[in-house]
Parts: sequence; structure tokens; C-alpha cells
Amino acid sequence: MVLEHQGDHDSQWKVIASIAAKFGCSGETLRSWVRKEERNRGLRPGTSTQEQDRLKDFINLAQLTVLPLQLRSRLASGRQWAAWATPTITHWLKRSTACTRQR
Repeated sequence: MVLEHQGDHDSQWKVIASIAAKFGCSGETLRSWVRKEERNRGLRPGTSTQEQDRLKDFINLAQLTVLPLQLRSRLASGRQWAAWATPTITHWLKRSTACTRQR
């Protein structure tokens, strides 16, 4: 609507303020929506919503390929920690239950 009614007012901000009052939202919110639509139509420089979605998908795919490598290394170090910690924790648990029984 804003892009269609630009010729009715002196500036785009006046159009935005007028339409925002009718919709019951702030002018700044409507302005951000207008800027996004202008980028999507190629009227304003910047990344379109479709390009942003493709970049997010690419990043997610890259993270899915890197994540298993990180998990493998953490599991290996986790096994080493578990091998050391299990006897210690078991010993501590036995002592704490023995102390509880004496009371």
C-alpha cells in the first residue's frame, strides 16, 4: 500500500505515518516492512528474504557437517573423563551412603 500511495504525499514517511495510523501499528514497524519489501522487489540494495533463507540453509548445512566431527572429538574426551571419574564418583557415593547409614 505504501509503495502504491507514494505519489499522494510529499514524502514516503508521511505515507507510512498515515497508513500506520490506520493499521494501528507504529510508523517504524511499517517502515521496516516497506524496506524489506523494497529489497525483495529489487528497488533497494540489500539481501532479499529468499537470499537470506538460502544463506541460513547453507549455514545450517555447514554446521551439520562440522558438528559430527566436534561431537566425535568430545565423545572421545568424554569417554576418557568417564573412565577416570566413574570410580571416583562410585567411591564417593559409597562413602556418602555409608555415612548416612551410621546415623
